[in-house]
Amino acid sequence: MDKMKNNMRWIILILVCGITWLFFYMQQKPPLYLMAKEIVPVFSSQEDAMTLPKERAWKNLEPQQKVQVLSCVDVKHYLIYKVSLNGGVGFVNEGNYVLLRSGKPAIC
Repeated sequence: MDKMKNNMRWIILILVCGITWLFFYMQQKPPLYLMAKEIVPVFSSQEDAMTLPKERAWKNLEPQQKVQVLSCVDVKHYLIYKVSLNGGVGFVNEGNYVLLRSGKPAIC
């Protein structure tokens, strides 16, 4: 009887670990990318991205250039995308671009 309880505990432990791993695996999404269709300004800060003119841009994305989106910042009426660019972090607010996940159009 004691051996049966011990076996049952191991079975329950394995099931709990398996279910936990399955839920974790299901929550993982492929990374989100931003691909420029035309030249897209990238700003050095969120504040710069919210203020015009474009001359305040830190760098520009060239057409067809893809960068990884680190996060989406909700600023009431629109989203600002925090992107990884050449080892640095920039912010995209305007321009002609598309968001992609696994090569397909996506949303944040």
